[in-house]
Amino acid sequence: MVGARLYTSPDPKFASSVLERGPGTCPHTKRPLVPVPATRDRAGTAMRFDPAKNTHVLLPAAQPGSAAVASSGYTVEAWVRPAAASGTILAHHTGASPTSTFAVELDADRKLVADLGGTRVVSGTAVPVNAYVHVAAVFDGKNASVYIGGVRAGVRAVTAVPDARSAASVGAKLVSGTPEAGFKGDVDEVRVWERARTEARVRRSGAAPVGHRAGPGGVLPLRRGGLHGGRRPHPGDARRHGAQRCCVGGLRRSGG
Repeated sequence: MVGARLYTSPDPKFASSVLERGPGTCPHTKRPLVPVPATRDRAGTAMRFDPAKNTHVLLPAAQPGSAAVASSGYTVEAWVRPAAASGTILAHHTGASPTSTFAVELDADRKLVADLGGTRVVSGTAVPVNAYVHVAAVFDGKNASVYIGGVRAGVRAVTAVPDARSAASVGAKLVSGTPEAGFKGDVDEVRVWERARTEARVRRSGAAPVGHRAGPGGVLPLRRGGLHGGRRPHPGDARRHGAQRCCVGGLRRSGG
C-alpha cells in the first residue's frame, strides 16, 4: 500500500526521533526499522484545516475521457474530526465557474449534509466534535444518502447529478476563487468513487480507517499539519492504476 505505513526505530528510546516512509536501517541501532503500530481509533495521518487561515486542498479535474456526469452513481467518503460546527468537507465546482455543484459539509448543528444542486440531504444525527468519525455521501442515480460511522443517517430523492469530471476542493468551498464555508478540524482519507458504493461497503469503511487495511490500490493519507492557502497536488505525486485516479494527500478518485 502506498503511503499508508510508517517505520521507526526498533529501540523505543529512539522511536520519537526516527520516522521513515519505507523500510530501512535505524541510524542509531543499525538494525532494520520496524512498522509504526497502526492506530485503531482514527486515521493514521490527517490534515488540519482552519478557516481563519483559508486552508484548503485543490483536487484537479479528471482527465479527458472520464464520464461527464455520475448518472450511474457517485460516492464521497472521509474520516473527519471537527473542532467546530459548520464547514465544507468536499465541494465540486463546474468547469468554468466556481459555483459548487456538489458538496459534503456540516451545518450549524454539526449535521452531515450532501448538497446536490441545491437539494440538501441532512442527517438525523450530529457528527461528534473532537472525535474521528467516518462520513460518506452516496448518490445512486435517483437517491442521495448520508452516512455517519457507516450507518445511514439520511436519504432523499434528488434530480441533480454530480459532474464527476469537475475540480473539487477539500476543507472549503471556492466562490469566485475565494475559499468560503471552511472546515475547522482534521480531515483524512478522502475518497471519491465514480459509482454508488453499497451500504455494506460504506459500513465496512466506517468500521476502521483504510490506511492500515488492505484495499484496491491502497490509499494516500493526508499529511499532518496545516496549509496556508490552497495546495494543489504535484503531478509527481499522482499515479494511475487501472480505473483509479489517485492524487497526493489522501484524495482519491476511483471508478472501481
